Amino acid sequence: MTSQYDVVIVGAGGGGMSGALAAASKGADVVVVDAADKVGGTFAYSAGLVWVANNHFMADAGFEDSAAEAIEHISSLSGGRHDDALLSTFVHRSPEVIRWLTEEMDVPFELLGTYPDYYSDHVGGRAGGRHLSTAMFAPQDSLPAEWQDRLTASPHFAGVPASWKEIQEWGGLASMPSWDWNEMARRMVADCRGMGSATAGFLLAACLKRGVEFRLQSSAQRFIVEDGRVVGVVVAAADGTATELRATRGVLLATGGFDSNDEMKAAIDPYARTHGIGSPNVDGSGLVMALEIGAAFNALGGQLTTPTFAIPGEEADGRQLYRSAVREPAFPGGIVVDRSGKRFCDESFYRSLCHEMESFDVRSQSYPHEDAWLVFDQQWKDSYSLGPINPGEVPPWMSRGATPAELALDLGVAGDALNRTISDYNTHALKGEDPEFGRGSTAYGRNSGDRTMTPNPCVRPLEGQLYAVKLHLGSSGSNSGLVFDDHGRVQHVRGGAINGLYVTGNAAANLVEGLWYNSGLSNAKALTFGYVAVEHMLAER
Repeated sequence: MTSQYDVVIVGAGGGGMSGALAAASKGADVVVVDAADKVGGTFAYSAGLVWVANNHFMADAGFEDSAAEAIEHISSLSGGRHDDALLSTFVHRSPEVIRWLTEEMDVPFELLGTYPDYYSDHVGGRAGGRHLSTAMFAPQDSLPAEWQDRLTASPHFAGVPASWKEIQEWGGLASMPSWDWNEMARRMVADCRGMGSATAGFLLAACLKRGVEFRLQSSAQRFIVEDGRVVGVVVAAADGTATELRATRGVLLATGGFDSNDEMKAAIDPYARTHGIGSPNVDGSGLVMALEIGAAFNALGGQLTTPTFAIPGEEADGRQLYRSAVREPAFPGGIVVDRSGKRFCDESFYRSLCHEMESFDVRSQSYPHEDAWLVFDQQWKDSYSLGPINPGEVPPWMSRGATPAELALDLGVAGDALNRTISDYNTHALKGEDPEFGRGSTAYGRNSGDRTMTPNPCVRPLEGQLYAVKLHLGSSGSNSGLVFDDHGRVQHVRGGAINGLYVTGNAAANLVEGLWYNSGLSNAKALTFGYVAVEHMLAER
């Protein structure tokens, strides 16, 4: 069986739907295929932040920014691994794409004026304005009945039915216990979505309104190549029936990276022992299809990692659920220690925590900080939520101890060292200081802490009963991926573009930013290059 379209898109995440909207808005016939039975991909699993410098919301709100400053900021932090043309295209085109999505595609992005860049004090950084997210999304109000159960709901944020704008205005995630939980309960009953699932919902609604065809539970098998050009994709339905989907203008690959494929991670990543926390369908199969026809691949360096914790027996997608723990380590009254009982990072900056957990020590030939625990006191336990665990709740599996020595015994770490670590930390924490690692010294770190705590929202001495949870590294995207140019065209291993094949999202290598990262960057690149790629394939003659 064969079907023909102008544009074929493989992957129904944010990048794929952005490309589909670009095609449909220009009158092209487009189909989106995905192996999953729902739309949204890892984009819908994410926090839904989008990082766009010099966006039109900033100008309207009186924030100053420029493309030149954003390029200088990223270039100075990329470790020399970015591509100038790609960086320039992203910085200059992303504001245009966001304005188009907001004003023409009815995707209601909002300005997060107080959400800072990770490196806001670095040259070209900003303390707020570059982060955007969408308003709440209600599937029952915005999707046809037959599509309401086909939007992916993030298992990580199912208990947080709020928009990022609301979260920032309410005091951050540390303030969750003080939210209006009657309203939160109403939203959960109504299946209201926030974060990445909300943005995916608005994109899906826009696609359906404009006649985009979706083929779900359709697994891409291989590209069809004729006379050196990609002219389509062979897909297999759930019953195994194969179909050729031919594209007269081009194919956009938007299948994500390989974060749920342990074999590929073992072969490519410096630290391979991460748990996939995005869509389980992100298995690298799209990358393999591209490699089979000679695509160039850049092994830029490991996964985009996130600290997580696991509740025993809790599953999602048929596997252990690892819940995000990005901000909890920044809350005051807690620290992170390794198996030696010592701190090893600035816990208020999760990238510092992740980097150290995956660092290999050549003298001991081990990952000395891989085994790590978030340790917190009774006041922390009584004040903050930990995923679905409410303040004050102590599940039986959670480690605890009346003293550091007692907790250390339960964890299997050095008791004397843990006692000394907490004592030394407390000496400075009395004054809100952390001279060893600078906890709470950045705008990003302070934004993640408890803003009611002074003088440092991330620092308070640990006192009394102690608790601990084991941390694990999760991955929701890869730094490595396909090499592409500023039109989104996949490059051949021998140089030059592979005609007819384009890429966006985490299937593409992080050549825009190299070794730098910021919340919302992956989402912004997916949306931007999904649009840019389809624009180019439709213009090409």
